[in-house]
Amino acid sequence: MSRESDPSPEQASTLVYLRVPPPPPGADAGGPRADDPTADLPPPGLRGAWSLRHPVLYPWVYIWFVFLAALDIICTWKIISLGGSEANWLADLVIRHGGVVGTSAYKFGLTVVIILVCEYVGRRRYTTGRRLAKTAVLITCIPVVVALVQMIAVLRHGTEPH
Repeated sequence: MSRESDPSPEQASTLVYLRVPPPPPGADAGGPRADDPTADLPPPGLRGAWSLRHPVLYPWVYIWFVFLAALDIICTWKIISLGGSEANWLADLVIRHGGVVGTSAYKFGLTVVIILVCEYVGRRRYTTGRRLAKTAVLITCIPVVVALVQMIAVLRHGTEPH
């Protein structure tokens, strides 16, 4: 870069410290206001009934949710192979009668239902749907973390999982 193309001190300070004056009182600040009835609606292209043409509202949250659901199945089967058992009575029933295929169908059926509920809620109240989806991810983390801790205990100490 040549010396001639370097900005002057005034231009450099303008480039580094761009200050935007606050909007005048009563003017729209650019975002939804608290008293706006459409403040919690999803973007206009995503409103209304769900269809194959409409994308999902929270794709990155759903990716984590599906990943954790798959990890839950893997960890559950590893715990069972180490001599442990399923704590959830309904899941235990599915495991005993359906095996790996039945367990996978059960878990991913629940996953689809939860995603559909998040989409339904999110198309009416965007923030509430996002909060619900993130809560589902956090709840799905619990059995995965517990299973990983149990497997680490078995590998370190050779104890049976409970």
